[in-house]
Amino acid sequence: MNFPEERHASEAPRSSAKPKPPSQQGRRVFLGCDLEISRRYGTPNAGIAIYVRAKAGTLISQTPDACDLGSVQALSPGEALHAISQVTRDIVLGDGIPLLIACDHTASCSALLGLVSASDELPVYVYFDAHLDLGRNCPTGDLVHNGGFVGLILQENWAEQVVNIGGRSLMARLPIPLPRGFTSLALSNEDFDSAFAFLRGKPLYVSIDADVLDLARMPDVCCPEPGGMSPESLIACCNWLARNCRVLGADLSELLPDTGNHDGATHLVKCLLALSERAS
Repeated sequence: MNFPEERHASEAPRSSAKPKPPSQQGRRVFLGCDLEISRRYGTPNAGIAIYVRAKAGTLISQTPDACDLGSVQALSPGEALHAISQVTRDIVLGDGIPLLIACDHTASCSALLGLVSASDELPVYVYFDAHLDLGRNCPTGDLVHNGGFVGLILQENWAEQVVNIGGRSLMARLPIPLPRGFTSLALSNEDFDSAFAFLRGKPLYVSIDADVLDLARMPDVCCPEPGGMSPESLIACCNWLARNCRVLGADLSELLPDTGNHDGATHLVKCLLALSERAS
């Protein structure tokens, strides 16, 4: 399996995100990617990690055990994917929890791969997303993009199990058989103890696509869908996962700059901090 514009492993990707030695590194380690990796669907949002830091940087800096490595600097999507994977791996090997802020959701599979390469156990990949991103409407093998990367994770066996929370797009609602190892949960209430019982105690990598949120409350997303979770419900979910599972890493993506007073950047960074709270 090749990422787009893949470089040889001996060619180090250009990156300003340099992991610090474990003794100097916070347990919760933010990194960003301001380059779109492979957007097939939605409104472009290059530079979003810079925007999120501008809006929520104070929240990160005031968290005692958090640090921000900055954004990877890459000249191509392939370089960015490899840089994210390498920096994530280094964070995990340094006993940190990687927290990625990315443009399109494709970046998530690279962070997951970096985590898996540094760990002796496969995590459950849990992703909050209005779309399933399985690439079911794409040609065979066409999965390296923001509408197919979850299909890539399943194909490459990068996770013990894949769990979608909040899928509600037309494709998500079609009566099509789902892949083996894949589960989709449409939460109708906040009885997380029942809904998430099968996740209790498991190692997780958690990914948040901003479009999981209610469009009426959070309209500034790349691939909007009517309805969705409330911001309060999302952070409650994140708190439950942090308390009852072992969150090894997390990311957020698919956010657009705020066009009103929705403050999506701050809320989503709070979700990343909530997910990483238990292990901090």
